[in-house]
Amino acid sequence: MFDCGVMKDDMPNPGRKYASATKSAFFPMSTEGIRVIDMLQQAFNARLLFTVKPSSDRSADDELVWNGVCHKTNVFGGPQQYVDFLLVIYIISFIKLKLHTSILSAV
Repeated sequence: MFDCGVMKDDMPNPGRKYASATKSAFFPMSTEGIRVIDMLQQAFNARLLFTVKPSSDRSADDELVWNGVCHKTNVFGGPQQYVDFLLVIYIISFIKLKLHTSILSAV
């Protein structure tokens, strides 16, 4: 759960309001799933998982959205009630790239 707020200087539109949001994601209870959760925690702490975008209907405050990292947001679906293993591999690769890029841009 993210409370509403006003964007700070290091955000896309400083001074503009953004709406509150609730985000959920589901991962398998496996070695890979636990690895993804650990990596997501690192990416979250580095402020890489979410960004603020203009509201889709333009009549409301800006909104918090995923920042390019795919998440399974519905517990149902997929042939085994979870997305295929390739999504887990994709998430791991994508987060590694985002963390690496973030570290390089800080140098």
